Amino acid sequence: MRDNAALVITAIYTAAALAWITFSDAVLAWVVDDVARLTALQTAKGWFYVCMTAAGLYYLIWLHTRRMAEKNRELTAKVAELTAAYEEIAAMEEELRSQFDELQASQQLLLASEEKLREQNAYLKMLYEVTLSINRQADLAGLLRTVLEKAGQLVGTQHACIFMVDQAADRLILKFAIGYYQEVSRDYQIALARGEGLAGRAWQTGNTVSVDNYETWLHRVTSLPTAQMGAMAAIPLKVNDRVIGVLNVLYLDSQMAFTPDKIDLLERFANLAALALHNAGLYDKLRVELAQRRQAEEKATFLAYYDQLTGLPNRHLLQERLRELEEAASCVALMAVDIDGFKLVNNVAGHAAGDKLIRAVGERLSAVAGPEALVAALGADKFAILLMCDGRETVERVANGILTACRSPWLVEGQEFFLTASIGIALYPDNAASVAEVFKNAEAAVASAKADGKNHYAFYTAAVAEQAAAKIALERELRQALEKGEFVLYYQPRWEIASGRIAGVEALVRWLHPRRGLTLPGAFIALAEETGLIIPLGTWVLTEACRQLGAWQAEGIEINVSANLAASQLYQADFSDDVLEIVLSSGIDPVRLELEITESMCMHDIEQAVSVINRLKRAGIKFAMDDFGAGQTSLFSLKRLPLDVLKIDKSFVKDAETSRESAAIIRMITSLAHDFGIKVVAEGVETAAQLDFLRQFGCDEAQGYLLSPPVPPEKIRGMLKQQARSYG
Repeated sequence: MRDNAALVITAIYTAAALAWITFSDAVLAWVVDDVARLTALQTAKGWFYVCMTAAGLYYLIWLHTRRMAEKNRELTAKVAELTAAYEEIAAMEEELRSQFDELQASQQLLLASEEKLREQNAYLKMLYEVTLSINRQADLAGLLRTVLEKAGQLVGTQHACIFMVDQAADRLILKFAIGYYQEVSRDYQIALARGEGLAGRAWQTGNTVSVDNYETWLHRVTSLPTAQMGAMAAIPLKVNDRVIGVLNVLYLDSQMAFTPDKIDLLERFANLAALALHNAGLYDKLRVELAQRRQAEEKATFLAYYDQLTGLPNRHLLQERLRELEEAASCVALMAVDIDGFKLVNNVAGHAAGDKLIRAVGERLSAVAGPEALVAALGADKFAILLMCDGRETVERVANGILTACRSPWLVEGQEFFLTASIGIALYPDNAASVAEVFKNAEAAVASAKADGKNHYAFYTAAVAEQAAAKIALERELRQALEKGEFVLYYQPRWEIASGRIAGVEALVRWLHPRRGLTLPGAFIALAEETGLIIPLGTWVLTEACRQLGAWQAEGIEINVSANLAASQLYQADFSDDVLEIVLSSGIDPVRLELEITESMCMHDIEQAVSVINRLKRAGIKFAMDDFGAGQTSLFSLKRLPLDVLKIDKSFVKDAETSRESAAIIRMITSLAHDFGIKVVAEGVETAAQLDFLRQFGCDEAQGYLLSPPVPPEKIRGMLKQQARSYG
């Protein structure tokens, strides 16, 4: 309808106009007769028609225009709506396109993340496997192999090695290798300095270093084979930013290379490996520390119950065993064994030889005592043997076996030694009521055996107890005597046989005991040597002899003074310094001092003895060999020792009148000594006949009670003054 509106309006208008024109005139003509009026009406009718037509047309146009305006407004609104909708659609399209792009980017990220997740899963799996290997591997080598194999799997190679930093040597040391590196390491010891080779540069810089072809790399290590080597990477192993080693990975295939991704993967793996190796090292250290602690505990336990030198039970274990037997009311014998002469061996031959000797003694004692006995080392030269007491005869049989075994020669470091044993035996419960008492009684019995001449055994008795108490008291008094100055020197002259003049004097120590009076050295020298008091006593003797010699020299009396040395003095570290200090402080002429030694003192360490003697002789001091001929190496002494005087042992002088052998020995000693330019002195001259024999044999000097006993220094002074007056 709306589409044909114009046609309908035109048709209506045409029909109305035709009807108006056709019928209006007819109506007017019918109604109006007047022609003029008819004409006027017809004219008015025409105007009316025109006005009506115009009004209708206006209305129609206005209505149409209004409708068109409304339509236009509607269309405009629709256009605006469509435009807004279009713009919205365009914005949505842009947003959708952006979202699509974001989705595409997200998809790419997801794909990349998926790849990274796969790599991370492989890395985590590697982490898990290496972590497990730390717990599974029993040693560091196993962990190193695992790390290298896993590193090779990451980048597709079977050739890798690990260098570890040796801080002390400041070098990279090849610790473990697989593949080609392993073959090279069989023929080469690889240790790199900082900056040397690829690994050395990684160590120096702390950063990963890689090359595409190591064989042609200018800075390669030329001392090592490089043939067939392709791409190589060296990754530092760092803990707390400190390089502890370097991981080297190698391709032999020239087509392979270390891409940034591979380097990144190896670096991350190296961080894990460094931590694993560091922790494994700490674990190894902890394991070593724990092992050392266990060893220390075991050693502490061993030391608590066993002697470290001999491996034998010690006093503590022996006491525990005795207490067990005491509780069980068992009958036992405790043998205290002292090795006679060991201290001298230890002093002159050195502690190393002494240690070997004491171990050998322990072995012999164990063999003699048998498996049922407990042989204990009590320190130094003292042992103890615990026997189940099934009769005195068994104890005596073991004691005799020990004496025989100890008397046999001992060969240590090419030297032959001769020892004896002194054995004290205490029975429990016969001689003691407790463990402490049985120990004390056995040691008292040892002292008794020593007092009787050593080299035998003694059972504990009441008399032994008295002797032990007396020995303890004597030692105490001896120490007090040194502190209080109770010792004095007597001097025994040595006479020139040819002229009858006094040629020198020997200083001999005496003890002015507050109760027993003047006591000869035989009563206390052995105890002084046993207790070590011989050192301060010998120093006092030498000091006093030099003081007296200085006093005589100040009076114008020219005389030589000799003093005896103990073995323990000669081998003291500062002995020669001490002697020279005494000589210097006394102001004496050193050529007037003569030191007497014995053969046995020198034989165990002849080199040291010769060294000490030569040093003192360079200062002018003379040396005499005392008791010459009584030892087993007398001729050797003449050859090696720089002696000035030989003193023939008194046993030969005593038998010179009745024994052709003794006379021949004296004649031979005198002749040999003179051939060596050594003066000869005969000791123990007690008869005129002995003196005549010595004069016939050409002996230079004589000393003995026939000529003069040891006398105080005042009497020597008088004798020397008288001699000076007699001989001018």
